[in-house]
Amino acid sequence: MKVECSNCKALVEIPALTMLPQGAGFYCTQCGHANVMAVQGAAGSPAPPPAPAAAISRPFSREDILKPNATIHEIWRVCLANWSDEKLHARLIETAVHRREVEMAGRYYKDYIAEHPGDAFAVRMRDRLIARVTADMHKTLVAERPRSSAMLKWIGWTLSVIIFVVMLAVVVKLVRARSSINSSLVEKAG
Repeated sequence: MKVECSNCKALVEIPALTMLPQGAGFYCTQCGHANVMAVQGAAGSPAPPPAPAAAISRPFSREDILKPNATIHEIWRVCLANWSDEKLHARLIETAVHRREVEMAGRYYKDYIAEHPGDAFAVRMRDRLIARVTADMHKTLVAERPRSSAMLKWIGWTLSVIIFVVMLAVVVKLVRARSSINSSLVEKAG
């Protein structure tokens, strides 16, 4: 869908509308302006007018997509209250991996380490998170190997059959050539 940006008047191709703080809309890919669309309310009345452009004009930021999952955030708050409890941190890591919220958990540890640079426990827990994610990636790669090894076996068998057929053709030609030489020698001798 192509929509005109209200700020720079550029035609912007957008796949779908995004939920902005002010309502449904999109960010302009040219100037970064947040364009809010007029959406009909539930009772058929038009939505309230958007905020002034100066208040909502900002480029898309990573903060918009890194909203914490409520479960991960709650476990993190419990971890902060009982900081030295490794079981709570292990629960946070496992929950983050299970819910695919690893980036959020890593961000929590990164921010905590930035605020408390000498905290070895925080660094250890962050490293444990990284190790857990790395182990999961390795399991995924290993799980995908059988398909590729099966394909290599198939290619190997196919090449073996082709080589066998070519060698058989060469042997047949050699036998025919030898028998024709033998028959010509027999004719010359006789």
